[in-house]
Amino acid sequence: PCNNNLQKIFPTDRKKIDAEDHEIASIMSSDDVQQLRMIENRKIEFLPIKVAENFPNLSEYKVLHCGIKKVFKENFRGLRKLVGIELLDNEITEIEENSFDDQTEMIFLSLNKNKITKLNENLFKNLRKLEGLHMNENQLTTLPENIFENLIALKWIGLNDNQLTTLTDQHF
Repeated sequence: PCNNNLQKIFPTDRKKIDAEDHEIASIMSSDDVQQLRMIENRKIEFLPIKVAENFPNLSEYKVLHCGIKKVFKENFRGLRKLVGIELLDNEITEIEENSFDDQTEMIFLSLNKNKITKLNENLFKNLRKLEGLHMNENQLTTLPENIFENLIALKWIGLNDNQLTTLTDQHF
């Protein structure tokens, strides 16, 4: 779905890294990386794919104040150790079905301040450990029935400043 890759965002060419050799080795050691953050860059319109190949132990993924337009299932595929994803203040209008299927350990998901108008009914089906779901300041008008059904650990859900008119027991 998107042709971007990690090389564009995280160049591995030694000539592009301004560090001494021992520092380069620690930067390139992907097993050590647990947090990935992209902040305040509206030029970033798509999330990288195949992130798990480069950062298999990633536990936190934050993309804040960027220009992300769509979330694809390949963006998070294989990232089984993720406990938190924060996609705050982007331009997201759509989240592809099954985008979070591999995140069975996730406890926090923030999709605040985007342009999401609808959610797929199976989007959260594997997030049984999710405790916090933040979807404030989007453009949601309706929610599929049973969308939150599998969120058995859910303690907090934020849906403020959307265009929702009803929220019933059928959503849970």
